[in-house]
Amino acid sequence: HWGSRVLLLFFFLLFSVFSQAAPVLLFDHEFQQIRLDSVLDIVDNVDQEITADNILNPEFQNQFAPLPIYMPSALSHYSKHVWLRVVLRNTQPQDSQLWFSAEEGSIRGLSVYQVQDGQLMPLANAVLFKQEFTPLIKEIHLPAMQERTVLIEVKNLPLHALQLHIAKPEVFYKNSLLQRQYFSFGLGIMLANALVCLAFAIYFAAPFFFWQMCYVASVAGVMMLGLQIPSGWISHFTEAQFVIAFIGTAIASISALMATNAYLSE
Repeated sequence: HWGSRVLLLFFFLLFSVFSQAAPVLLFDHEFQQIRLDSVLDIVDNVDQEITADNILNPEFQNQFAPLPIYMPSALSHYSKHVWLRVVLRNTQPQDSQLWFSAEEGSIRGLSVYQVQDGQLMPLANAVLFKQEFTPLIKEIHLPAMQERTVLIEVKNLPLHALQLHIAKPEVFYKNSLLQRQYFSFGLGIMLANALVCLAFAIYFAAPFFFWQMCYVASVAGVMMLGLQIPSGWISHFTEAQFVIAFIGTAIASISALMATNAYLSE
C-alpha cells in the first residue's frame, strides 16, 4: 500500500519536473527550420528584477515555464517585458551553425544571448551578402554533440504571435536570392516602362507620358533602394535611406496625380 503511494508520488514529481520545461530542440542533418513557439520557455519580468546580470541565477531559471501556445491570446497574459528560453542540442559529430531570426513585429526591444561556460554572451549579427542583419538575424554556434541554451529578452512583447525562428543559414540564402530575383525582375520591367514613357513624351510632346515616366522612375528608385536592405524590411532603413524612400514615394504620388490630370485634360 505504501509502496504504491511512494510510486505515485515519484511519478507526480517526475511529471512536475518535466512540465516545467519546454522540449529540447534537436538539431540533426535533416533539420531545416522551425518556428520556436512550441519549444519556448517563458518567465514574466513584471517587477523588472530579472536582468542580463542575474538571469542565470537558479532563482530565476526555476521560474521558467513552457509558453502556453494552446491558449488563445496566450501572450496577453504576460507583461510587456519577458524572458524566453530555448535549449538546442546538436546531435551531429561536427560543429554546426544556426541562425535565429525575428519577424519585424517582434524585434523591438529584443536582445538575444547564448549561455556559454556559465556566462551570458550576446549573439553576433549574421552576415549575408556582406550585409549585417541587425537586429533580425543572429548567429548561433553549436558544438558537436552538445547543448546550448539561448535566452531572449523581449521588452515590448507583441499581443500576436512572436514569429521567432531558427534555421540553417542555407534557408536564408535561398530566400534572399529568390527575393532579389523577384526585385530585379520587377525593377527591369519598371525601368523599361520608364524608358518607353520617356520616348513617348518626347515624340508626342504629351505631359501625360512625362508624368507617367516620373512616376515609374520614382517607384523604380525606391525598389533599387529596397535591394540594398536585407529582406526589404523598413526596420533596416537608415535615416538617410528612409528620407530617400519617402521623397521617392512622394514624387511617385505627385507624378501619378499629375499624369491623371494631364490625361483628363486631353
